[in-house]
Amino acid sequence: LLYQDGYDLTPAPLEERKASLAAIVPHDGGGMLRYSEHQAGSGPAFFRHVCRFKLEGIIAKRRDRPYRPGRGRDWLKIKCDNRDEFVVIGFTEPAGQRHGFGALLLGYYDKAGHLTYSGRVGTGFNDLQLAAMRQRLDAIERRERPVALPRGVSTKGVHWTEPRPVAEVRYGGWTAEGVLRHPAFLGLREDKPPEEVVYDLKNGDPQPADADAPLTPALSPPAGRGRAAAQPVNRVPSPRVRGEGQGEGSDPPARARDGSVDFAGVRLTNPDRVFYPAEGITKLALAQYYAAIADWALPHLSQRALSMVRCPEGIGGQHFYQKHDMPGFADVLGRIEIRDKSEGGTYLFIKDLAGLVAVVQMGVLEIHPWGSTVDRLETPNLITFDFDPDEGLPWDRVADAAIEMREALAGIGLESFVKTTGGKGLHVVVPVAPKLEWEAIKEFAKWVAERFAAAYPDRFTTNMAKRARTGRIFIDYLRNGRGATAVGAYSTRARAGAPVATPLFWEEVENGVKPDAFTVTTVPPRLAALKSDPWAELPKLRQSISARVRKEVGI
Repeated sequence: LLYQDGYDLTPAPLEERKASLAAIVPHDGGGMLRYSEHQAGSGPAFFRHVCRFKLEGIIAKRRDRPYRPGRGRDWLKIKCDNRDEFVVIGFTEPAGQRHGFGALLLGYYDKAGHLTYSGRVGTGFNDLQLAAMRQRLDAIERRERPVALPRGVSTKGVHWTEPRPVAEVRYGGWTAEGVLRHPAFLGLREDKPPEEVVYDLKNGDPQPADADAPLTPALSPPAGRGRAAAQPVNRVPSPRVRGEGQGEGSDPPARARDGSVDFAGVRLTNPDRVFYPAEGITKLALAQYYAAIADWALPHLSQRALSMVRCPEGIGGQHFYQKHDMPGFADVLGRIEIRDKSEGGTYLFIKDLAGLVAVVQMGVLEIHPWGSTVDRLETPNLITFDFDPDEGLPWDRVADAAIEMREALAGIGLESFVKTTGGKGLHVVVPVAPKLEWEAIKEFAKWVAERFAAAYPDRFTTNMAKRARTGRIFIDYLRNGRGATAVGAYSTRARAGAPVATPLFWEEVENGVKPDAFTVTTVPPRLAALKSDPWAELPKLRQSISARVRKEVGI
């Protein structure tokens, strides 16, 4: 209740607003509107009842807070999670920097012994599992597809296997087509044969099949399947708190005596240390964020030398840059010797999820990778144009500038991608084949930026001095020099609100999406809801600066 009898109630705490609401809305359940009572003091029991009734979850509210529009930490969506076993029936090829495999294809048997497709799971694996499971899956690969697939399911890059391994999977629910929502791999069930992964649908509610009923597995699906995969049973609900930045299907890790936890093979000390106070995001919650988005982030953050912004006490404490290795840093991070000007140093790089978690343990709140990979250090494969607006410039000016840069680059034969910076600007990113050295790439970026600014001198500048930016957008091309970096895709920023540098579809920029929509809290559900990756083609794209342009630039 926001307004009543001429009074603005938005500054009043929730409890007072609900008291006023209770006097208006009937408690007897009659009519279209019904008053919802508090469940203060009985939240855990209420949550268990909700999950038992197979509802989606609950909303928890801070009863002492005023009304604030938009997303925030005063309301939390706490969802019922499910955990079940599924038969592995195939796998996909890995993409980008990933190795082993991309995702496992899953199924289960109905009571008649028919194998039914239930989706694919691509998160929750570490490097050792990816490698070991690929060997195991290769040994049982088969030509024939063991199951019928719903309409629209792609088989591109799929290898089919004998339906033997059994995987335990946590998931958020089911689609209308009987496919798992937001699944995460928990482990293999070596103790359970695939023939025991049997679910049945009775009265619209999934039940375990009769344990005494004979089962003869068949490799064809039942006729008229409909919603036969609507929801397997034996669900184990546990809370997934979106507001805490937890990854999909994450359980609270076990605590050691000193309070530390093991997360993705990395020891997290002081896991409850708060990095973002206003949002309540802790070190553990940040590790869970990176676990939830690792498949999206690692192709862009891994195998690149790093500069990092460390904030061991959170955004309210000391901030400092870190480039070189130091004693005590985790062994899961890669090391590479790089000579800077007259002296050398050992730089760190991320190899996998464990590396992402290791930088969280270090209190890193910003990950700034080089534009080259560690195996081709002197020939960058990314060019970044940073659009940094003067204070007070409206967002649509920045969005229009990025779109115009996209068109200008397309005019010289280069496709580009876009991401938020976690601040008030945008990055336009151009992947190139790693052929030219740093100085040439920097000269090209300077040439593009200066031509752009010369065409619109009232709107843009390439002069980094603050006084030159008045009413303009600064196009920073200096991100492309050797040793210079730009904030990485899906990296957090050491700023209030826990913002994230987030890859976007160009259509989103054209439609006016705002950068403050992307935070540690909002990015994981965004990615879970997307049908495709905005930057899926970036690591695969093979393009080069044309000979004509190189001649004009003088490189």
